[in-house]
Amino acid sequence: MDGSRVAGGYDFTGKTVVLTGGAGVLGRAIAGGLAEVDANVVILDRDLKGAQAAVGALATSKGKHLAVGGDVLDRASMEQS
Repeated sequence: MDGSRVAGGYDFTGKTVVLTGGAGVLGRAIAGGLAEVDANVVILDRDLKGAQAAVGALATSKGKHLAVGGDVLDRASMEQS
């Protein structure tokens, strides 16, 4: 995905974006676009291994990227993360 299309004219350089559901196909594409415009990307997903794989795909981009396992609909899960 073209990072400039994701950014929509906003400057994401050095900003941190938390992307829920980022391990899926659409989430990975959005994460890649955000990483292209130098955002720090946190991928939050119930599937931690999928989130880690998505972060691994961002390894060549600038910024800091992190995978976090958790379910935003489960308060205890979020308090643990």
